[in-house]
Amino acid sequence: MFALDMRIEDESCNLRFIKKNQAGNNPERHVHHSWEILYIASGSRTFFHRSETYSMNEGSIALIPPGILHRGLNRGADFCELINLYVLNQYDPLFSSSYHLFKAWADQYEPVIHFDEKNRYEIEALFNQIGTELTEKMPWYIETVWSLINSLILRTLRCAENQTIGHMHRKAENTSVEYAINWVNTNFSKQIDLNAVAREIQLNPSYFSRLFYKETQIHFKEYLSYIRINHACTLLATTREPVYRIAEKCGFGSITQFGRMFKKITGQLPLKYRKKTNLAYKR
Repeated sequence: MFALDMRIEDESCNLRFIKKNQAGNNPERHVHHSWEILYIASGSRTFFHRSETYSMNEGSIALIPPGILHRGLNRGADFCELINLYVLNQYDPLFSSSYHLFKAWADQYEPVIHFDEKNRYEIEALFNQIGTELTEKMPWYIETVWSLINSLILRTLRCAENQTIGHMHRKAENTSVEYAINWVNTNFSKQIDLNAVAREIQLNPSYFSRLFYKETQIHFKEYLSYIRINHACTLLATTREPVYRIAEKCGFGSITQFGRMFKKITGQLPLKYRKKTNLAYKR
């Protein structure tokens, strides 16, 4: 499908657009605070989304909302052709008219949808138009690009309405891990650790640690940190609460620990993230 790899970062359009002819494995599970669309043009990819696993093949498209743990893996030494589309800042006004479409997909449908051959050509044509507009930057290209993105999401939503993809994905097979994940998602603000969760589900801590990694491909301590930092990002971007109070609300024992973990996961300090994402600090 692709003649050349492409990477375009257009802050005016609030987008990053990436094409790869030979995409390999993500080095690790990761989380970011932008919306991401992933499309597989050829080949196949195993896609981890939260605690679930999906098989993505040619014509598969995935949506990753902000703060979701995910990772892409290819089989063996295989590569795949893919497109990544990132919304750089989810609070940018350019995204406001499209937000309800992204949110509808995230709330109502599976994160991975598969297009049949006819729809696949139309979807790939939309991606190619987006790449061309971002490259050539003709008059009104920003409005054109976002119109194309809306068309892309709408086509995906219509396809999702008529599709059953249960065979494409697998939830965590162990109910103890599923219960633990739900419990952590509710109680992350408390002073909890692996031992506390193991007691809650009545398992030996060492056994629970191995089981959790087997089912999710991420260590429990990392998962807990990601959940806490994701909630902290929301508070930083939408409130004026002091950073130390946000650290407390998200279960961190000290503001130093919070700052260190926030920088490790997001690549920036809490105050810098707040200034970049919180509209109240941009006035």
